[in-house]
Amino acid sequence: MERVSPEDLAELTACGLYDPDVPWAADRLEALELLVARGATVQDLRDAGDELGALAGRLALRPGGNHMTLSELARRSGLPHDVVAKVWRASGFPDPGPDALVANESDVVTFRAYAVAGAYFGEDAVLHLTRVIGGSMTRLAETLVSFFLVNVAPAAAADPSGLQMVRANLDSTSLLPQLLGVMDRLLRIHMTAATRPVRPGSSATGFEVQDLTVGFLDLVDSTALTRDLPFAQLAQAIGDFEERAGDTVVDHGGRVVKLIGDAVMFTTPSAAEACAIAIDVRHAVRQHPVLAGLRGGLAAGEVLLRDGDCFGPVVHLAARLVQEAGADELIVDGTVAQALGGLPGAAGVEPLGSRQLKGFDAPVGIGRLMAPHDTGG
Repeated sequence: MERVSPEDLAELTACGLYDPDVPWAADRLEALELLVARGATVQDLRDAGDELGALAGRLALRPGGNHMTLSELARRSGLPHDVVAKVWRASGFPDPGPDALVANESDVVTFRAYAVAGAYFGEDAVLHLTRVIGGSMTRLAETLVSFFLVNVAPAAAADPSGLQMVRANLDSTSLLPQLLGVMDRLLRIHMTAATRPVRPGSSATGFEVQDLTVGFLDLVDSTALTRDLPFAQLAQAIGDFEERAGDTVVDHGGRVVKLIGDAVMFTTPSAAEACAIAIDVRHAVRQHPVLAGLRGGLAAGEVLLRDGDCFGPVVHLAARLVQEAGADELIVDGTVAQALGGLPGAAGVEPLGSRQLKGFDAPVGIGRLMAPHDTGG
């Protein structure tokens, strides 16, 4: 391990980062030496203050730090400055200003790859993909940092020397190559599973079109749960719902599109499978010791797909049907009801007539979904 020079140690002592007389002095010195070995300067240490763990994470994630501006990045990558600025923002980062050092050699390689992809797919398409990747990476980064802060950091923070926090950051970031390997394999598997034929007309709109059933499942009286439950119990209950809903959707060949607060949006190619998902998740919520109940809405038809999300009148209708549902009710549109009518052993639908729904010009025929052989829903 690289040693801190006597001169640097004297400077660190003078600014209060090191005290040879405290009981944990040896551990603090080891923490400082670990950071110096990772490339930290005395100024880096002074700037970090008591946040030595955060400095360890930055040094591990961005070896060599940042030493070039966006203008220099543009020159080195061979891209116009305005293109680099657009890609930077699309990746989820604000304009750093002309003099900010925000990039390094790894970013040069990344932006050269962008130039190659842009020449193949078109600049607008790759810029759009960059926004999708940037949004996904932001969410993943927030999840990983939050996971560390909740599950690892509290124990390390009890060490006054900062050594345990430095080690925790270095140990956690050392797992990143394995995580990237897992992400690479999962992406390949999911792309293989998502492969499907080209549907004529999709390129004309910029959206892919599929015939799908869209479902929204929403927890009942979640406001009361938020008000009455301790945070830990609330988080466990919401986590139970998300886990059960996600597993059920996957088991029935569907896809979770997104989680929206205390609701889940999903799609399936089959109306029968969508109904089975809704019934199974409702049953699980009924059995839960804390959750009050579930309501849902399902609609079927042509759906526009882009960026992993779904759009169009069918999505809008499914969302409206949730609002029509009472506690423990699952409401479906006429297309879903018709699809179930010809399937032996499928769930049944109790007709509820037509209703005028907000956003729709004509009344919409709806029904209440009931589990097979269950007249009570």
